Amino acid sequence: TEGNRLHVAAHFCLFLHRVGKSGSCGFYSCIPAAAAAVKELQELGFTLALATNPIFPAMATERRIAWAGFSTSDFELYTTYENSSFCKPNTAYYQEILEKLGCKAEECAMVGNDVDEDMIAESLGMKVFLLTDCLLNRKNKDISGYPQGSFPCKQLPQHNVLPGCQQ
Repeated sequence: TEGNRLHVAAHFCLFLHRVGKSGSCGFYSCIPAAAAAVKELQELGFTLALATNPIFPAMATERRIAWAGFSTSDFELYTTYENSSFCKPNTAYYQEILEKLGCKAEECAMVGNDVDEDMIAESLGMKVFLLTDCLLNRKNKDISGYPQGSFPCKQLPQHNVLPGCQQ
């Protein structure tokens, strides 16, 4: 469950969430690609937020961030139960993040692997990108309408979700 941040001149915010998890999903194989994606987005000037469901205190979330090979300084914001009033899939969760970052929904993208909890951000006007690595689709929803792919980040621009991320 990972995410990132950086500020771009176009004020485009990216919520990069949940790049993998332990077990059969191959979390360890996702870490290098996730780290490369974060680094590339940072170099491009994106604001990155870790939009992980805020069910843990900051101390635990910070440990999870470190465990995944990131630093808290990689993110403008990472959600915890101390700094969040809502949880996924409540759209107020995403609205609160937008307010904290000073961004408009149409300037942002949510990248995640959970159809129900992450793609709901689209209803606020955010662009979305569905990571198929470790896909969570509990209700077997049709996902053909979502731009989608897997790591590395270089696949994301093909879907015009991340302006300015072209090679």
